[in-house]
Amino acid sequence: MNEFFRDRPDRAREFAVRNSMLALMTLILVAQAEGLAPGFVGTYEEAGIRRAFRIPDRWAVAMILTLGYPAEEPPLSLRKPLAEVVDGDGFDGRGAA
Repeated sequence: MNEFFRDRPDRAREFAVRNSMLALMTLILVAQAEGLAPGFVGTYEEAGIRRAFRIPDRWAVAMILTLGYPAEEPPLSLRKPLAEVVDGDGFDGRGAA
């Protein structure tokens, strides 16, 4: 794996962030199944997070997730039916193969 990113540290970081996001999504799904309420934080001040948690500069802060038990049952969101948001015709309009 090291050879793949040898001259491309930007790709190494992108790969690490992508894998972190996949791991986070798995954690979110498991937490929800266990009755926890995870909350993804999309924007944050990285310097403040580094100070608060004493994170060294060599580490990247890729994401933040809050996790806890909800104080009450959250309402279900109103979602469109799947047929309104999924198109099975494919990119060329000829349907799925």
